[in-house]
Amino acid sequence: MEASSFELLLSLIRPTLARDEIKSTNQTGTDPIEPENMLQMTLSWLAGGNYMTIRGLAGMSPSGIYGCMHAVMDAICHCPELRIHSPTESQERIHDLPRALQTSAKMAF
Repeated sequence: MEASSFELLLSLIRPTLARDEIKSTNQTGTDPIEPENMLQMTLSWLAGGNYMTIRGLAGMSPSGIYGCMHAVMDAICHCPELRIHSPTESQERIHDLPRALQTSAKMAF
């Protein structure tokens, strides 16, 4: 993945992944995991990386890394800009389609 693609994806899901720094520090005693790290770990795992290696590099527990991966996947699935949309056709194209099919059917015989 190119850095620009990573940055674009990160910019789309960052608001969902951002954590309250004070609340996180009070609950865990450590700084929250940055969205960049969460996305990097998830992409590494999705690309076939071993979660033991990834969590070792990140210094996280198994439940922590899986929590991050689920948060990233949820953010991606709920991002409106990343939703898959069916192609749409203009009304003119829809009206022309039956004629085009008839023409191609005649040519087949």
